[in-house]
Amino acid sequence: MLRLNRLQKLFAIFFIPRGMYCDECPFWSNDKKRSRRENGYCSYLGKGDWDLNNGILGNSFLWDQIKECGLKYTSKSNPKDREVFDRWYNEK
Repeated sequence: MLRLNRLQKLFAIFFIPRGMYCDECPFWSNDKKRSRRENGYCSYLGKGDWDLNNGILGNSFLWDQIKECGLKYTSKSNPKDREVFDRWYNEK
């Protein structure tokens, strides 16, 4: 799996898409050797679902291409995306 150095991380922000999904993010990948719900990997973070479970949101959803980095989380079209997601997640 690819890991980024500090300089690469500095410029990576330009390639991370807006919104809560990393479906078009060049840093997202999956590890086909792992189970479906634990195979997401973010080379920007240098971590996968297997590292992040019980992390920021309790469980990592990289496998479903939901961001764990939190960068550019809101979209231009709906600046309240993060608020809506947080409200939905906390209701569970």
